[in-house]
Amino acid sequence: RRQNPMLDPRLFRLPGFGAGSAAVTLAFFSLFGMFFLLTQYLQFVKGYTPLGAGLRVLPNAAALMITSPQAPKLVARFGVKRVLRTGFLVTAVGFVLLASATVSTPDAVVWVALLCTGSGMAMVMPGASQHIVGSLPLAKAGVGSAVNDVTREVGGALGIAVAGSIVATVYRAADVAGASIGEAFALVRSGQVPAGEAEQVLAAAGDAFTDGSRVAFAVMATVAVLAGAF
Repeated sequence: RRQNPMLDPRLFRLPGFGAGSAAVTLAFFSLFGMFFLLTQYLQFVKGYTPLGAGLRVLPNAAALMITSPQAPKLVARFGVKRVLRTGFLVTAVGFVLLASATVSTPDAVVWVALLCTGSGMAMVMPGASQHIVGSLPLAKAGVGSAVNDVTREVGGALGIAVAGSIVATVYRAADVAGASIGEAFALVRSGQVPAGEAEQVLAAAGDAFTDGSRVAFAVMATVAVLAGAF
């Protein structure tokens, strides 16, 4: 009813604005959920230091930097729908690979998965952002830019919440030490677990976390496929 609302909800009726907002939300839902789980997998399950874990996710950034400049050219040549759909499907391939990861999975598999997710996101974001901003008149460009940011934050928050909830549910059902893998490691390091049982407890915690993360990554892959179809 406001004459000049900060954000008119009726804008979401515009196909480009609504679809672009949904695409960005779903893309960051998967991306932030992936990083939330992957950092724990690399540090607690694989045993890398925080720096070592950070270095091992660099393929995602490399793929983003290489693919992002090409995405507008792909959109111009093949159309935004095809590029967004392809980007989501490539991202889904990465999540499928991560859903297959176990304690003994080689790092190379994770690197390939990160190349897929980085490349896929790089194809999705320019077209989706173009949908949001390009569907509005010039006077509303600021609104489009702001919504583009807010959808990323909302999608990221939901991704972390859903991924974390899935892993927590599976982990607790396994009935191992602590309510999370981080708590299990803290209990061992603080000496609350007998020395003779420490290795067994950590192995069980790693298996339980991996089981939960595999379910979460399968959910993310499904979300990416559905987003591409949408």
